[in-house]
Order: sequence, then C-alpha cells, then structure tokens
Amino acid sequence: MPEQLRTLGEFGWLQRLRRRAGPWGPRDGLGLGEDTAALPRIASAWLLATVDTLVEDVHFRRRWAGFADIGYKALAASLSDIAAMGGTPRWALVALCAPPSTAIEDLDHFYTGLGALATETRVEIVGGDITQADDFIASVVVLGEGDPATTLTRAGARPGDLICVTRPLGLAAAGLALLEAGVSVDGAAAPAVQRQLRPEPRLSAGRALAQWRRVTACVDVSDALSSDICRIAEESGVGARIDVASVPCAAACQAVADRLGADARRLALEGGEDYELLFTIPPDAEDEARAALDAAGEPAPIVVGEVLAPEHGLIACNGDRVVRLGHGFDHFRRAE
Repeated sequence: MPEQLRTLGEFGWLQRLRRRAGPWGPRDGLGLGEDTAALPRIASAWLLATVDTLVEDVHFRRRWAGFADIGYKALAASLSDIAAMGGTPRWALVALCAPPSTAIEDLDHFYTGLGALATETRVEIVGGDITQADDFIASVVVLGEGDPATTLTRAGARPGDLICVTRPLGLAAAGLALLEAGVSVDGAAAPAVQRQLRPEPRLSAGRALAQWRRVTACVDVSDALSSDICRIAEESGVGARIDVASVPCAAACQAVADRLGADARRLALEGGEDYELLFTIPPDAEDEARAALDAAGEPAPIVVGEVLAPEHGLIACNGDRVVRLGHGFDHFRRAE
C-alpha cells in the first residue's frame, strides 16, 4: 500500500517538502521551516496580495484531475489575479486540507505541478500549512509587486471605451463539459481539456498592458465574460454592451460543442476559468494596444463590445436580440 499522510504525519510531510523544494523554494529571506516567512523589502512598489482556493467536487474532481494538475491550477488561479493588475508575482504560500488517507505520492505530484509553474514564473514558495479534512482543498496566497503609477484596476472604464479580451474564450468550459461527460478526448478537443486542467495566467500580457498606460480597467476572466464585465461595470460606474457575434470562440471549444451538442458561443460567453484578460481601452487606441501586446510577444486584442453610460445597464446583443446581463457568477447564489 502506498505511504499515506496519516503514517508520515504533518511534520514528517513538511520535512519532506523542504527537502524537495529545489528551484521553487525560498531564494532570499526566511521561508519554509519558520512560523512566518520573512521576505525582502519591496522598495518604491505596491505589495500585491491575492488568494484563491480550489475545493474538491466544486472546482475539480479527482476522477479526472490528477494531483499535478490540481497543484498547477491552484497556483495559476492566483497568478491570474496578479496578471490582471499588471503586476509581477514574487512569493506564494500554500495551505492544504487533506484526508489522512491521502497518498504521499499524490502530495508529491501536487507540488510537482505547482512547482513547475512556480519555476516558470519565478515564484518562490515560502510557506503554508496542512491540516486534516474530509475533502482535498488547496488555498494559494500569492504576493507580488506593482508600480503604483501603472497598476491596473477594475475602476476607470469610461463610456465609449472598447471592451477587449486577450484570446479566444470557451476552452476551459468546453474542457470541463468533456471531462464531466466522461467521454474520450481526441486531438481536436485536447486543448480544451488542457485549458481546464492547466490554465495559463497572462502575466506577460498584463505587464505589457500596464506599461502601455492607456488601459482604463482590467480583470481576469475567471468566472465568465458575461460575469466579469459586471465587475468592471460595477467598479467603474458604467454600463456595457457585449456583441455576442464578436466574442471569439476557440476552435477546440467549437469541436467539443459539436461533439456534445452544446452551444459553443454560449460556452465562450458564459463559461469560466479561461483566465484571459478582459480590459477596456479608449476608442482610438486599438492600434496602440495591438503594438503594445505585439512587443511582448502577445496576440492582438480582440474587441468584444463597448462601455456604455450607466443608464444603459449591462446588455448582450446578438443580432436584433438584446439580453440583460445580471451580476454574474456567485458561488452561493448558485448553491440555492
């Protein structure tokens, strides 16, 4: 029988984790092994802080998500929040809840996936916690830095601004639909499953947009385009129109939709966890935005709508059909 967490114990696991930290462990200051991480000072910058949590059977199912995928995605979700502010991630703390029967090799795989993304993004894992629970839960705090003069926020969008996204949408939602259906994954659908299991935080795009200095508002697409535009509208005090025909649908999303008899455009508009950036720019700045992203090796922005005056509210237009958008995805409203 594989060694379990109940036999190794909390402190045995922590010692094991310290030994295998390698390139993603602390490089400066004090970290793993102390009660509190002691980190180098950040001079002349904002300290950015965010946290995200993945809960078994809410955000993933162990029948289709490997522990390496869970670890990767747990860090990616928090990194995406840093990307949406145009910041640079520096440190992370990882809190786990796990059943005592959890295999040690599964925890190793979790940190293999998390460590791979941490190494790629030069994030140091400097601490955390582990405790007992009935289900597996992972919370990742990421600390980063941002220039106060360029940090992107959700507030600032103005009527007339263009609403843009960084890439086609719907991949993660399509991947989830395929995994939940339990059907085989072919080559055309593979990118959708990959996006659901291992999303890519758009750190480079976020920094490029921040340094450009003409983005008026920004958020990451974690819940859905139809939901996250509500976040910008609320914080900016504006309305918004999404042109459904302009919403870019990823090819793999269309392939999955065709296979499952689903609506690909709806997956792109209402599906979450793509972790692309949703941002607004002045109406005369599309060419400049394209140049700023191109200089960072990122694709051109895709215009999906327009910021409206607040009295117009939040709408999605599909030809002659106009639909009012609500306040978006809410974990607790969904549970009712």
